[in-house]
Amino acid sequence: MKFKSLAFALLIPFVAQAQEKDYFQQEVNYAIRVKLNDSLHQLMATEKIEYTNNSPDTLHFIWFHLWPNAYRDNSTALAKQLREKESNRFQFTADKNRGWIDSLNFSDGKKPLRWEYHPKHIDICKVYLNEPLLPGATTWISTPFTVKFPGDFSRLGHVGQSYQATQWYPKPAVYDRDGWHEMPYLNQGEFYSEFGSFDVKIIVPKNYRVAATGVLQNKEEINWLTELAKEETVPYPKGGFATPESETELKTLHYKQDRIHDFAWFADKRYQVKKSAVTIEDGTSVDTWVFYLGETSPAWKDAAGFLDSAIYYYSKWVGPYPYPSATAVEGPLSAGGGMEYPMVTVISSGGSAKSLDNVITHEIGHNWFYGILASNERTETWMDEGFNSYVEHRYMQKMYNEYNSINLGLPFKLAPKDTNVKLGESHFLVNFLASHNKQGDIAVHANDMTFFQYGLLAYMRTAYLLQYLEAYLGTERFDLCMHNYFDTWKFKHPSPADVQYIFEKNSGEKLDWFFQDLIRTEKQMDYGIGRVRTQGDSIRVTVHNRGGVASPYQIVFLEKGEPAKAYWVNGHEGSQSLSFPNSAYNGVVLDYYQITPDLNQRNNKSDVSGLFKRSEPLKIGFFTGVRGNERSPVFLIPSVGVNGYDRGMFGLTFHNYSLNGRKFNYIIQPLYGVGNKELVGMAHVKYDIPLPDKKIEKLRFTAQYKRFSGFEKIQPAITAFFDGRKKDHTLRSFLQLTGSRVTNLLQPDSFGVRDYNFATLRWVRKAKNHVFTRETYAGLTYLMEGNTNGFIAEIQVKETRQITKKWSVGYHAYAGMRVSDFDNAFTQLYTSSGTDFQQEYTVLDRRFTGKMGWLGTGQVLNNQGTMKHRNLFGNQVATAGIEITRKVGIPLTLYGNYGIADSLTAYEVGLGLNLGLMQVYLPIAISDNPGDGFKGWANLIRFSFKVDLFQPLNKLEFNL
Repeated sequence: MKFKSLAFALLIPFVAQAQEKDYFQQEVNYAIRVKLNDSLHQLMATEKIEYTNNSPDTLHFIWFHLWPNAYRDNSTALAKQLREKESNRFQFTADKNRGWIDSLNFSDGKKPLRWEYHPKHIDICKVYLNEPLLPGATTWISTPFTVKFPGDFSRLGHVGQSYQATQWYPKPAVYDRDGWHEMPYLNQGEFYSEFGSFDVKIIVPKNYRVAATGVLQNKEEINWLTELAKEETVPYPKGGFATPESETELKTLHYKQDRIHDFAWFADKRYQVKKSAVTIEDGTSVDTWVFYLGETSPAWKDAAGFLDSAIYYYSKWVGPYPYPSATAVEGPLSAGGGMEYPMVTVISSGGSAKSLDNVITHEIGHNWFYGILASNERTETWMDEGFNSYVEHRYMQKMYNEYNSINLGLPFKLAPKDTNVKLGESHFLVNFLASHNKQGDIAVHANDMTFFQYGLLAYMRTAYLLQYLEAYLGTERFDLCMHNYFDTWKFKHPSPADVQYIFEKNSGEKLDWFFQDLIRTEKQMDYGIGRVRTQGDSIRVTVHNRGGVASPYQIVFLEKGEPAKAYWVNGHEGSQSLSFPNSAYNGVVLDYYQITPDLNQRNNKSDVSGLFKRSEPLKIGFFTGVRGNERSPVFLIPSVGVNGYDRGMFGLTFHNYSLNGRKFNYIIQPLYGVGNKELVGMAHVKYDIPLPDKKIEKLRFTAQYKRFSGFEKIQPAITAFFDGRKKDHTLRSFLQLTGSRVTNLLQPDSFGVRDYNFATLRWVRKAKNHVFTRETYAGLTYLMEGNTNGFIAEIQVKETRQITKKWSVGYHAYAGMRVSDFDNAFTQLYTSSGTDFQQEYTVLDRRFTGKMGWLGTGQVLNNQGTMKHRNLFGNQVATAGIEITRKVGIPLTLYGNYGIADSLTAYEVGLGLNLGLMQVYLPIAISDNPGDGFKGWANLIRFSFKVDLFQPLNKLEFNL
């Protein structure tokens, strides 16, 4: 061990020299003059940029970001990302709510510069230089520009005459050792910009109160704001503060600041102001300002104190805050929740004093991780959000001395009682995606992450891993690494290799297991306890590495069930037998304090002696929950049901499904049928095998048993799930092979059907975002009944597309064909209710008993022809239809369907009412006369419903 550490230490100087030789950093200095037109919600501005080429390369052009153009239309990268991950609000907004930047005319001071838009992104342009820019040379570029503020969609925008000016000016992209980093604006995925100085003059009506990056140069304005800060807070009134008229007299506010890479400002005539100051450990005093309305929380009046505390502890744990002031603003936009800019941060929500303190601390903390340590947030989000979240959680522990467990708003605690939560988010959250085999790498491009991955990996899991690294290295060594990281890379652009180098150099440890395995791959840490035995004065514990990461772990020995002694063990592959001094220990636990991301903690416990060392009592919960350290969680759900044959059914559902995934799941649902005084119900088991090949995400083996309405069904199946994720929508598909045996318990059947077997091969493809949903189904079924057999082939496509906020249009098409020797109609294809011979759906009156009235006769299944009122059947069926839906109040759908079954044809037009679990279909016109009067019309009213006890969990699995 000592030899390896020494050898590694000898290599450090050579690595450092290589890094210093390759690194360079451009410099961009800005002079901007901007005027607000609050009647048009526009900015009229001029910009002059001094660009210094510190690279070893000659530049012939410079990429510029024109990010206000991200709000121009639905073709931008922002628009696509919003409709994929968040909502369709921007997709269908009015033109007046969109934004843009124009009136550009680039010049080098001597003559105009040729420029053109990026071929794919209208919020990026390429400006060609009239003369090559040699290494070490400087050029000047100027341009006028006009910005139209968009509405409340992302970070730039306005609500009335409250303005949030962020990413608002033409900005050169970063050119570094990896080349140009031109990038479109995204909501999920932040920024990467060059350091320099800013000299900004902002012209606004005199009664505006402005918070901005930089140091305000106007003494009169400073004095005015200082006097405002002395005033008592006015509680936010019901209905909000009235916005006063803008004064005709204008003022010019002048801001300056060096060593920053962005500039943002916020303007509102109603802001209340608070001012404070904090002295950090090096003796520097930092002024703190708060601009707020108090709309989201009355705690805003105390927010300056939150700023003071956050700046003090970030300076203590990371490095001294280098700027003279810091500002927090209650912003007008709901998008994003909070967003950081150098020296100023915007918060869109408040809540309790503690939650406001939490979010202000996180956002002001980005002055260190983004503002000073300016990594590329778009490609390495974890270096920004993850490091910052780690310090934020450390701050919350310091200030409030508590670690929160999970409560998702349900009427019971989901976190198991034996969960030791080290960070603000629990072990459950940081391993949530991995438990569903959906983790992905932490270190991937922000836009390549799903919504869940972005929050759970870049923020929470990275913070948790850093807490783990701190526990392993010890706080003193960890803080030494953090301070050296800050001192070495402040006002620069560190890369992942730079971070790893700093931490290895200052800790003396080789940390590939952390920075490579846990950060840059999907490998999981998963140790388990094997054999435990005592040998005289020693205890020998065998530990198996069942994961792909040889990372260190902690063993804790228990006395009378409480932790007595803890040991850190270096990581290893395979199995290792470890010896420890014996004491009065009665148990041993891996990761007792849950400070490592060990994936499966159910094999982490053992008694030291006894016959069943790893056995635990059965644990019972209700509905569902979070699986913790318990080995055998069983959840109970009271269950009821009804159908025409079994009548009322009552019983319990036993299952082990939880919010965090697991390979093996079961559902057992025994029910007592009151009508026939028989035991009915169902049972289902599944086992998932995750696959490393992402083209096939996993294989699932299932077995199902059903007994309802006088039949029994046994069905094993194997399913292959494919992950075909796209950048503008979620895409999932699977290929499934099932074999089924159906036993008719009531001979003779209404159709004269005996027991039968069938096998089905089906392919299903589902795609969706916030604008469209599409499902494609293709299936082939081989059916055997006695000495007869046959085939059924089917294909169906359904799509719904949102046209406006209120209206959507959908279509469906179906084609099926049966080739068989059967002489009955039981397995024929139907355009409406059908017989559901595969026994897949919940049918209220499968036996046609008549006991359910309209609920029995009026049900349609929508599984074959998807017609509602005309139930044609035959060996060859084709249908097509269209739906127009108004999604306001109770959604109403106008639909029309046309169907062909053998030689028969039919059409229908109707109106559908979406009542949640039930959809009701009212006929308007059909091809056959239903009879005279209301009764004839009422007899053709139909309905469908879907009751899936585990629908939320199934939807969650689809969206991860």
